Amino acid sequence: MTKIKSWIKENIFSEIVFILTLIAILLLIGMRAIPGGYDPNFHMARIHTLANNIAAGHFPNPIGFNYLGGLGYGVGFFYGNFWLYPFAILVALGLPVYSVYRLLVVILAIGAMIAINWSTYQLTNRKEIAAVIMPFYVLNNYYISMVFGRAAIGEAIAYIFIPLIIIETLNIITGKPVSYVKYGLLMAGLLVSHLLSFMMVLGLIILFSLLNIVTLLRHLKRLLIVIKGGVIGAGISAVFLLPLIQQYLFQPFRNTAVDDQGNLMLPSSSLNLVTAINPKSINLLQQGYVGPLIIILVIIAIIFWLIKIKQSTIEVRTILISTLFLSLILYSKVIVLFLSDHVKSINVMQEMWRLNLLLIPLYLFLIATWIANLKLTTSKILGIISICLLLISFAFTSKITLGFVRGRYQLLQINYQTNYGISRGEYLPKAFVKSYPDWRDMTPKKVVEKEPGVKIKTNNYHELILSVPGKIKSVVIPKLYYVGYQYQVKTKNKLTSFKLVKENAEGLGIVKLTPTRESKEVIVKYKQTTWAILGWIISGLTLCFLVIRLAIKKRK
Repeated sequence: MTKIKSWIKENIFSEIVFILTLIAILLLIGMRAIPGGYDPNFHMARIHTLANNIAAGHFPNPIGFNYLGGLGYGVGFFYGNFWLYPFAILVALGLPVYSVYRLLVVILAIGAMIAINWSTYQLTNRKEIAAVIMPFYVLNNYYISMVFGRAAIGEAIAYIFIPLIIIETLNIITGKPVSYVKYGLLMAGLLVSHLLSFMMVLGLIILFSLLNIVTLLRHLKRLLIVIKGGVIGAGISAVFLLPLIQQYLFQPFRNTAVDDQGNLMLPSSSLNLVTAINPKSINLLQQGYVGPLIIILVIIAIIFWLIKIKQSTIEVRTILISTLFLSLILYSKVIVLFLSDHVKSINVMQEMWRLNLLLIPLYLFLIATWIANLKLTTSKILGIISICLLLISFAFTSKITLGFVRGRYQLLQINYQTNYGISRGEYLPKAFVKSYPDWRDMTPKKVVEKEPGVKIKTNNYHELILSVPGKIKSVVIPKLYYVGYQYQVKTKNKLTSFKLVKENAEGLGIVKLTPTRESKEVIVKYKQTTWAILGWIISGLTLCFLVIRLAIKKRK
């Protein structure tokens, strides 16, 4: 008890800042900042369909049965469900999905605050500076827009892991003790959170490594930690990674790098630096901007470190150069256009301002090291003044965000319990989107209507059963096609073994049949593919290795 009291007393400033920041987030949630955002119904649907699958005893469940009236949507192949399972279990136990979603938002904010606090302390060894950085990480314009305006929950989960990975990478480069297991688990956690964020962080790690290539080549053990961590991360996440790769290898999916008119979105997504530092911009709803206070502070920090470059550490120089490099890309329309034209794969980002997922922690680390280097005795007072300015900015951003989501909510009138939104349909088969321009309105019944005499007998979480006239030579399966669907044909006297469902020209399943005199049933189920089973085996073996390693370590 004495130790606990002592710890509370030692960290009282951090605790006050943490509680006040959390109250600000809770106030925003209490003022109904969630309904009406771009994608809350998408993520609530993810949670709800997981809950329904669990309640039906269907696991694992990469394909959400409820989507598109029962056509099924394979969001779980591409968007890791791992972190959503605890919340899905709460819904399965009877809690309203909207309440659980709000709980998720609160936990994500807490996780982000803890992550940035720990990371900043690791970098500066100053508790008060780490405390001041916390509200800047979760009350800035970009975070509020991300969580409440866009409802980008995948990014919000990734936002917890990114500062931790940045600091651990810097620790590896500078020779500080880092467990390759911990590093690998952080990378795996990020991978199953948000694939695009993982790819960006991977690029940042490569950039860090190139900036310090001489050091890493002189100390190959440090480079080995990164490689070993990568092996552990890939191994533990193989259960997600291998099915993901398999789906992408065997069929094309909707191109979400373009808008509904077919135009690439990335070229128009660069930011304007003048707008970014203009105090009036806090009163405008602008996607991608961080807020003028952070940008002004980071510009001052950059100038300071450019002047003091000879006195800077490897960590500071790496952060500084990376910040300048990424900011130059983000705030240059010419560079964004060039990259979009000549590096086609980068268009998958959709919006270049997603770089803020990397830049915000880099900005804050740069500001924190600058303040720490000043060695001010009044850092707490300056921190409090900065937080007050941030809260003013937060108030304006919150007001605008609330107006935006409320306006959309009145138009949408979403029932989160029944509306299984699929955002922009990123993981729809390309052929399906092309064949059905009004794909949002498609249902199994509409598919079967085209098949004379075919009727849906059963369509649930476990199986689809079609009643098919005997003379039919092939039947379209009213399911979005994903690798893993298998079928059996049942007649009065025979039940065939399972065979793979093929994809038709419309992105749906199709089964070829042998004509008979009597009618038959076609039974369709999703089964784990060889790749998926291999993923379970690799992840299981990796987990066993980690458990055995931990047991041996404890014995020593």
